[in-house]
Amino acid sequence: MRNAFRFLMPSVRHESGALPGWLLVIFLAPLLLVSAFSLWVEQTQYDLAFQEVAQEANQAGMAYGAQISSRLMSHFDELEFVAVELVGNGASPTGPDEKTVQTLRRFIDTHPSLNAVNVQSADGNTILWSTLKQSSHPIFSGDQFTPLPGNPNQMFGAVLYAPRLGFYVLSTRYRLKD
Repeated sequence: MRNAFRFLMPSVRHESGALPGWLLVIFLAPLLLVSAFSLWVEQTQYDLAFQEVAQEANQAGMAYGAQISSRLMSHFDELEFVAVELVGNGASPTGPDEKTVQTLRRFIDTHPSLNAVNVQSADGNTILWSTLKQSSHPIFSGDQFTPLPGNPNQMFGAVLYAPRLGFYVLSTRYRLKD
């Protein structure tokens, strides 16, 4: 019986028992091609996923930055309103009248992100008047503020810890010219 199968399937083994090189190539070539194609597909999918995640992160960062910018700009609009309230009605910013003080306190009550409205000297190193009882020395000196590009009257300082308040603050200023 063994001899019958030998007739149908002649031995392809070499005398040493190893398969001939051409047969090895026939079996390994498709395996190598499929492996190379699989690696190429995986690398392409990885690159596409990486680009997609990077693009989504960029869009999220841009959206978050736009929210921060919008909040800062509305805050500066509020500061400008306060400046107009202090000086626009002819009041002295160093000693506003009681009506102006009440208006400012109501304004602060409706804007929880504001702790106080200070009127400072031109150099920014002395508090002339404030809605909050505090020292005449500001938490941040006048040279710690940076004007915004495009509007030098709007300035902000670095985020620093304010011991007087007990937390970190981003201090903002609106320069008022008379």
